[in-house]
Amino acid sequence: MNLEPKHTLFDSIDQMLAAETLSELLSKPIAQVNHSTPSVWGNAGSEFTFVDTNAERLVLKTMSIKSDWEMFATNDHLCRSVTLWQYGLLDQVRPHLEHKILACAHENDIWAILMQDLSGHFLLDSSEERIQELLPTFLDALAKLHAEFWDDPHLHDSRLGLDSPRILFQLSSPNFARQHNNDHWGWLPGGCIGGWEALKELLEPDMMSHMQSLIDNPQPLLDALDRYPHTLLHGDAYKRNLAYKDPDQAVIVDWQLAMRSLMTIDLARIILDFSLNPAEHAQAQAYYRKCLEGYLDKQFQDTEWQAMIDLGILVEVLWLTCYMAYFIDRTEDPGFKHYAEMRVKACNKQVRDGVRWINAS
Repeated sequence: MNLEPKHTLFDSIDQMLAAETLSELLSKPIAQVNHSTPSVWGNAGSEFTFVDTNAERLVLKTMSIKSDWEMFATNDHLCRSVTLWQYGLLDQVRPHLEHKILACAHENDIWAILMQDLSGHFLLDSSEERIQELLPTFLDALAKLHAEFWDDPHLHDSRLGLDSPRILFQLSSPNFARQHNNDHWGWLPGGCIGGWEALKELLEPDMMSHMQSLIDNPQPLLDALDRYPHTLLHGDAYKRNLAYKDPDQAVIVDWQLAMRSLMTIDLARIILDFSLNPAEHAQAQAYYRKCLEGYLDKQFQDTEWQAMIDLGILVEVLWLTCYMAYFIDRTEDPGFKHYAEMRVKACNKQVRDGVRWINAS
């Protein structure tokens, strides 16, 4: 079956936010629409606006490859977070996984996403106890997502704009960052450069050599990943992008780093963000594996599974450790400082475990 658009993009943001349009989208009569002043949230450069109506509050996200570092660095001319919605891929995982997108628009070089307001429901703002309670829910949701798109040929459709994990490595390439290190792109290029400099003093020399070699030429790692089934990945499944609108209902937002590759890349991202405890990592990996095997009706050999786990973690380490190193001496949050230190410390073993599979037959 050919991939066809399931949703139509509005030609302008004003048209999308008109009271008549919102009445149709919300299935409620909307008579009043007020907009807050746009502000930049997060790190990449996207702008967010609260849209208050007489029925409920919505959030408008706008982005452009001219100002959003993630879009620019990953060559995202099609805005993959919009195309995945437009072609209905994000709808396919409901009700296991929600996206809460109501509509999207494309106006000149601006892409816009209108979504329900999830303020107060993100895991970043939740108690540690609540976060641990919800981890199984999100592991199950990711397993369902990965099973839904297991080796799906549609993921290669150029209209979706999906790529391999090379997009992550471009975000963490010090060579690329040096070419674009200016105030226009915010702190991310400088953070990448400074982080790699810090790692020279923090990592074992041979592990640092492996890291530098792979970030300069990730193709051997990409080839190793291609030995295994691919699926749709969110790409950045951590607490800032995870929410729960209703009890035990998983919501994932910000699909800008979505890609097609090995499922354990998503698994590594969520687990390493949730916990620093290796025993808890193993428990979460086992739970996810059980869910995935149940959805796929397929069991993985232990040697195959271990390789996939180690390679997924290696991808996570390669694109994020430089930022962890950058913040060790810059954060004023003692909790995050400890987290960053432990992430960098664990990197030596994680790189050693991962690179052994790159040249494995």
